[in-house]
Amino acid sequence: MKTYHPSKEVLEKYADLLINYAINKCKGIKPGQVILLQVPECAKPFLLPLQNAVLKAGANPIIQFLADGNARDYYLLANDSQIKFFPDKYLKGLIDQVDHRIYIIADANPKELHGINPKKLMAKQKTMKPYSDWMKEKEIKGKFTWCLAMYGTPAMAKEAGLSLNEYWNQIIEACYLDKQNPIKEWKRINAQIKETVEKLNALKIEKLRMRAPNTDIIIGLGKDRKWLGGRGANLPSFEVFVSPDARITHGKVQFTEPLYRYGNLITNVYLEFKNGEVIKAKADKGENL
Repeated sequence: MKTYHPSKEVLEKYADLLINYAINKCKGIKPGQVILLQVPECAKPFLLPLQNAVLKAGANPIIQFLADGNARDYYLLANDSQIKFFPDKYLKGLIDQVDHRIYIIADANPKELHGINPKKLMAKQKTMKPYSDWMKEKEIKGKFTWCLAMYGTPAMAKEAGLSLNEYWNQIIEACYLDKQNPIKEWKRINAQIKETVEKLNALKIEKLRMRAPNTDIIIGLGKDRKWLGGRGANLPSFEVFVSPDARITHGKVQFTEPLYRYGNLITNVYLEFKNGEVIKAKADKGENL
């Protein structure tokens, strides 16, 4: 039985779109810049097209090739001291050096961390917080951008109830990789997003109220909040978004779409808020996490 693989042309278009458009806030990479490419083993066919696109643009790639299955073994074997280990010199030097980061979302097993103690996962996230803080600080200064993109795998397609071919067709169509010039298509979409952003900012919205079954929540935007969109941080992305003032959040919300977090499935999350604090939380699956 043959396994579907996206064509060389599709992967080259995809890489070109990420490197020469999405990164650097939809301006593309510049000669001499440094970009971190984080590619899982199950997305290996995408690694060379990405590297080659970087080199053709005159930039410098740093490659992190992430082995499938390593995370589960790590959390099963690591003791508290190892969980708390933070390679500060290495990671600080990496963040100081890179201008951009592309992370390819690809799972050989979406449920890899199922059954792992959530306390270990949370502890590691806390350990790594300075690393994410360094990235945010550099991004706020306008000296660092990032982009997330998907690479379809058999396991991901199975979870979606699709064949791998069908799953990849979703990625191809959503990214306009079936068009002769995907970058041209995204520039057109980005113009529409910017127009929408300008109209929303002109409305001076103070609060939003969302009502649906088991949902009635008010979210305040606070002062000096701006709607944003079309920045190339996710591909594909048609989103327009705003950062709320968490303190002005009251009511209840039910999330009916499933969520994967740390390799675990969480379903039907229900939260109640009072003055921005969660006073009640439950889920049908993954509640402990």
